[in-house]
Amino acid sequence: MKVSTLRIFRLLRALGLWRTYRSWRSIAIVFALCAASPALAYDHLFSGGFEAVTDAPASDAEAARFLTMATFGPTPGEIAHLRAVGYAQWFAQQLAMPATLQRPYVESQDAGVPTPGQADRMQAWFANAITAPDQLRQRLAWALSQIMVVSDGLSHLGNDPIALAEYNDVLARDGFGCTTRAASTPAPTAHCFTTLRKAPRWRRC
Repeated sequence: MKVSTLRIFRLLRALGLWRTYRSWRSIAIVFALCAASPALAYDHLFSGGFEAVTDAPASDAEAARFLTMATFGPTPGEIAHLRAVGYAQWFAQQLAMPATLQRPYVESQDAGVPTPGQADRMQAWFANAITAPDQLRQRLAWALSQIMVVSDGLSHLGNDPIALAEYNDVLARDGFGCTTRAASTPAPTAHCFTTLRKAPRWRRC
């Protein structure tokens, strides 16, 4: 046994810590493993959410450019947050958020109104676009609505804001899933719009 090891044992005995030898030995083994395997040490020490961010934007301008494409516009707070957590964590946080819906608000304002128009629905849309925390979902729902189109100007949907609000909510809720088309195509709003133009009167909604 090495002299240095004997000195440690004698010191432990003098301090009355001999019974903690096994714990001390366990700690020593942990440090030895960490020294032998840097990757293991990193995983052990940073497994609690303290991983170093390696995919953060290099500048505020880069973060703002990304947020301009992924949201309805950057804010100083969102720029700072993105630079702090990085792209991967930002996406994970956005995907974990529930969709901010239009229909509950529109129903509370327009349910039972004979000709409600679209003012309340548009107010809900702008409010979500500007203030909703699930910006990625809101931006994706808008993008999908440019592909799977419905309109309040060319159909009887002009006086059915609840139907249009629900259609937007479907895109916001299911936009990240592989069932987006299956969920949106049979929706009454899409069915009504796609079967209306140049259709006989008896087929119209």
